[in-house]
Amino acid sequence: MSSGNVAHGRRRRVRVDFRVDGLTVPTAWHVGRATFRPPGWLKARIATDLAKEPRQAGPFTDFALEGLSDWKWSSVSVTTIGRRGETATDDARQDAEDAVAVGRLYQRACVPNWGMDVQTFGLVGDVGTSSDIVWQSDFDGVAGVSGRHRGPFAQWGFTRDQVRGFRSRPGFAFPDDALRTPDAPPGSWQQRGITALRALNLASPAQSQPIRIVLQAVALEALLGDDPPANRRDFRPQAHPVAQRAAFLT
Repeated sequence: MSSGNVAHGRRRRVRVDFRVDGLTVPTAWHVGRATFRPPGWLKARIATDLAKEPRQAGPFTDFALEGLSDWKWSSVSVTTIGRRGETATDDARQDAEDAVAVGRLYQRACVPNWGMDVQTFGLVGDVGTSSDIVWQSDFDGVAGVSGRHRGPFAQWGFTRDQVRGFRSRPGFAFPDDALRTPDAPPGSWQQRGITALRALNLASPAQSQPIRIVLQAVALEALLGDDPPANRRDFRPQAHPVAQRAAFLT
């Protein structure tokens, strides 16, 4: 959902808001080019923005507001440049996904025993919960039944102290700064870090284990791999072979 005082045909600053399923933050938290908001902020702000521009009210707007009435989690805001009805949502979503990716890594730093197989929050549509029930039968009847849970096991809330201490950790100040750096040069540590962050974020528990292993290897390779050879015809050094094979196979 987006809002902003934008004139038709003119490119202006626009705020694009996304809901974050399963996450609560106690205060505004800036990560990269996005800002996490506490529960209830989005509904109140949209109501204020609609009061400025009542022409945007309508059946779909009413439907969207009904969804916010029951929404108990946080949201994430991204400020971008766009026109009314053309708000660069894809670019804004990438910034929001990057912030979520950093938040997931920071969660594991706050709780060291939190494994990579557990995922508790994400943008709506990127996470979901389901129970996979499997029945086993033979000639004598039912031999057994088993179940497997897919998706988040629980919700997660960062504390005020954790939000305050985020940038005090060098390991998180670096990706935060990298995401804020406009047009980081290819091959720079900032670009390598962003590439690794996005590859690792894709390796979520929703993916099959073989795909996750490849994506995790691509993330490591982005940080540790050699630079591509100066001569494009020189295949002997073959930088980033895992990433190349992953792109070919997937």
